[in-house]
Amino acid sequence: MISEIYKNDISASLYSYGNNFRIKKALEKDEVRIAFSGGSITKGWNGERYIKEDYTKIFFEYMTAKYDDKKICYSNYSTESANSFMGLSITSKEITDDNLPDIVFIEYAVNNECTREHMISFESLVHKMLSLPSKPAVILLFYFCIKLFIFFIRSY
Repeated sequence: MISEIYKNDISASLYSYGNNFRIKKALEKDEVRIAFSGGSITKGWNGERYIKEDYTKIFFEYMTAKYDDKKICYSNYSTESANSFMGLSITSKEITDDNLPDIVFIEYAVNNECTREHMISFESLVHKMLSLPSKPAVILLFYFCIKLFIFFIRSY
């Protein structure tokens, strides 16, 4: 479960709730399918080995405990060193009509570069997930990077 030490950090890290209509709809179902798409952080690779309790497993355990009246399923479509170009390819192959997600987490914080192509591929992945027939809630996870911040500041 989530350690008390991290609860303040987690609540302080939330940038925006956005529109939570799709999450509410997903949580009304008896079976909730959660998908993760990302790089090594999401895969649970720390650069040397796979960690036992990566955030996807912790979140799955949390959801299973909180919603014990529901069947919670999760799939992790992540791989180390992946960027959103690869994420588009992996999700195109792996997400089918038989396993459409209700909630999708997307994280390519480290492996996407500050280029127009990576921004377009990331936006395309988000659009693709939002457009799935299951109309999933899409949650974007970001890792703050000063290089990216400077890039955006200079762009405006």
